[in-house]
Amino acid sequence: MPTLDDILENVGEFGRFQKQIFFVLCLLSAAFTPVYVGIVFFGFIPEHRCFSPGVAELSQRCGWSLEEQLNHTVPEWGGHGTGFSSRCRRYEVDWNTTGISCTDPLGSLVGNWSSVPLGPCRDGWVYDSPGTSLVTEFNLVCEDSWKLDLFQSSVNAGFFVGSINIGYIADRFGRKFCLLSTILANIVCGILLVFVPTYLWIVIFRFLQGLVSKGCWTAGYILVTEVVGPKYRRTVGILYQTAFSVGLLLFDAIAYAIPHWRWLQLTVTLPTCFLLLYYW
Repeated sequence: MPTLDDILENVGEFGRFQKQIFFVLCLLSAAFTPVYVGIVFFGFIPEHRCFSPGVAELSQRCGWSLEEQLNHTVPEWGGHGTGFSSRCRRYEVDWNTTGISCTDPLGSLVGNWSSVPLGPCRDGWVYDSPGTSLVTEFNLVCEDSWKLDLFQSSVNAGFFVGSINIGYIADRFGRKFCLLSTILANIVCGILLVFVPTYLWIVIFRFLQGLVSKGCWTAGYILVTEVVGPKYRRTVGILYQTAFSVGLLLFDAIAYAIPHWRWLQLTVTLPTCFLLLYYW
């Protein structure tokens, strides 16, 4: 009995139909990049410092520049703002007190700089960024910075579980069913990520997106190598992964143009709806 490879050698190993399948599946590979490396832009960490009530009003009264304001009111700023104290601690003083000196504000409040107590950022943070990210929306900095790692760990956990199960599903129900169902689930999770208001739900849907996305990409890889002849399988496998790299470049450009993470998530998710046309 002839094998599939024998049939492909007779009917054509990389004909018009196989080229079409290869092209549309490369689009799928490129569309996978926001799920895999989205943390770079969705979780961008801008320069930040504690918000201190009264500082803005004092700065306006004294006519300080931004650099002068930071030097006077942010611990250990030193002109760079890269230390833990400058990002996650603030002076425990009342900047709304009347009679604060504009030349030595801390000295007029406590007398000795070395004795100024430091405290956590109880009133939030100020972010030096024109856009938004998960970090700025949910304040995933300082003591809560581990939550950003959990966000990425959730999608990686989804990748792990999905990679284990996808082979059985593809063999049991067929490559096409597996591909379309995971594309649909990825779209639904991606759109829901845009609208959910809490960090917990974002982590949950991110896990579900990882659960189906890795399986979707793997199913596409299996399908693209199965429909071509043995002589072309290595080539199409490499180019399928190259399409992922091209998707990285496109994602970078889109993220540069859209600095708000929810709009970015929606922008990279909606075009994947066209992948459902693979049904035909």
